Amino acid sequence: MRRSLLSVALLAAIGMLLLVLWRNAGSDVDSLEDIMHRHGLTAAEIAYGHSGEQPRVRTVNAKVDMVRPLYSLAKPITAAAALRVLDLDQKIEGATVRQLLQHRGGWDRAVAGDPVTRLTSGNDCTMLAVPEKQFRPGARYAYSNLGYCLVGRAIAEKTGKSFRDSVADLFPETKDMDFDPALGPAGDWSGTARQYYRFASRPLPQGTGRHALSRPNDIPYGLGWAIGPDFATHFGALRSGFSIVVKQGDFVAVGVFDGRPKNDIAASREIRAALLRWNAEK
Repeated sequence: MRRSLLSVALLAAIGMLLLVLWRNAGSDVDSLEDIMHRHGLTAAEIAYGHSGEQPRVRTVNAKVDMVRPLYSLAKPITAAAALRVLDLDQKIEGATVRQLLQHRGGWDRAVAGDPVTRLTSGNDCTMLAVPEKQFRPGARYAYSNLGYCLVGRAIAEKTGKSFRDSVADLFPETKDMDFDPALGPAGDWSGTARQYYRFASRPLPQGTGRHALSRPNDIPYGLGWAIGPDFATHFGALRSGFSIVVKQGDFVAVGVFDGRPKNDIAASREIRAALLRWNAEK
């Protein structure tokens, strides 16, 4: 009898151990680590939670609150500022603010290169000489950092302050973030995942997803955000860093990573799905 009870207890213990191992093998962090390994990302900090709450923070091979470049996560900030102070139908260099925010301004970096990413620290992308367009504004989508720099210039002209000070007045949570005017309104904020989470926790500005445009190999793009079926997102990738933000209802997740994927779109799609699972499994 005693041996039988011991056998049952042993089997129960083994079962519990196997359950724990199974759960850990399929945990969010492990899944994220697999994705990171697949895409050459070596470290990460993720801030996630629900609007109005302090975020949780998870790290992979990283310290909490490390300041990292946020790259194109600057674009939701610039778009939000533009929606506050500019008329979407205002013309800038022959394109409307709406067209510039939707990457329909007329410049195609795949054809002519990107004058913004060639700038070094200390330069100001809002002061760039405007190059020749590759297509008629509004005719099609072509991702353009230049368009966002021009929007940033218009914001500064409208407010009478620098772009950074204008944004800080509108969104005080950006005051503690670093800013370099080289990539400027298109991609040169730096900060922690938790700092950007504070901005991303704001409701999406009205009209952000209206008339979102389809684009090759990715989800439609609105005003500063890519618009999915039930979420909004953006990613940034340049040099040796990668960043992503995703919103679903009141759930927000911000990830900053060391390393640059070979395929930015594929990496963003996989990381986004992993982060959205954290919301589904709350």
